[in-house]
Amino acid sequence: MTGRGAERQRFDSAGLAAYRDALADYVTLARTAPDTAPPSALLEEIRTRYSIPAETIAHEHAKACADLLEMIVADGRTTDSEREALKRVATALGVPAPSE
Repeated sequence: MTGRGAERQRFDSAGLAAYRDALADYVTLARTAPDTAPPSALLEEIRTRYSIPAETIAHEHAKACADLLEMIVADGRTTDSEREALKRVATALGVPAPSE
């Protein structure tokens, strides 16, 4: 891709990477700190600045929850507090919580 299409794709990729990083930080923290709220203002700023489509946002939110479930299951023991953290994160991000 060349010209404006390549430039837009590069910015979109940078924006999506920033969005994913912010989500990953939130999910990691929310796993152990139950009162952690999502960084809504930051996520909205990134989404707006890079014009990330709603479908992409929904996909990234679902993926963040799936990643959290994967982290929880990888430990070999899933506690009730971790299950609750997953539900809280999914609710905060507006997606269904994945199941084990």
